Amino acid sequence: MTIDVSKPMENMTDEELKELEKIGRREYDREYRERNREKRLESVRRSRIKKGIRTLQQGVN
Repeated sequence: MTIDVSKPMENMTDEELKELEKIGRREYDREYRERNREKRLESVRRSRIKKGIRTLQQGVN
């Protein structure tokens, strides 16, 4: 299905609007997952560093 995106939203059919919403949701979700993935990786790295510090401190005591 090809959608004429130059057409105003008010003139689009319900089917066209649903298709555009589906495409938009997929792209929004993909971007959201990518942003959160980077945050999770940073958080995991900090947690591992802290765990390493605690482990070394326990070994010294």
